[in-house]
Amino acid sequence: MSLPGGGTLAAHRLHTVRYLGTFLSESFSWTHRAKATAAHARPTALALQALGSSVCGLDFASWRKVFHATTLPALTCCSPLWPDSAPKPVLNVLQVARNDAT
Repeated sequence: MSLPGGGTLAAHRLHTVRYLGTFLSESFSWTHRAKATAAHARPTALALQALGSSVCGLDFASWRKVFHATTLPALTCCSPLWPDSAPKPVLNVLQVARNDAT
């Protein structure tokens, strides 16, 4: 692409873009979104485990409230947009992240 000032600009094609907080791919695959969601939820889950496992930590009821307020929304973000028959490998990525959190 030629610029008015005399330079050129190269544009690269992306296979996945982020739009309004969710990842869209050219093949409408949810694999990248599931991996990004799991990667986003994992640090939150590790911090939550540290709160629950200490001697002076949270009791189970308080821990569960914090889990439902922080980690669970991160894992289920944009799930209403997913197809009814989501591929099993995509769901497995999210299930592993959820299992790591609990």
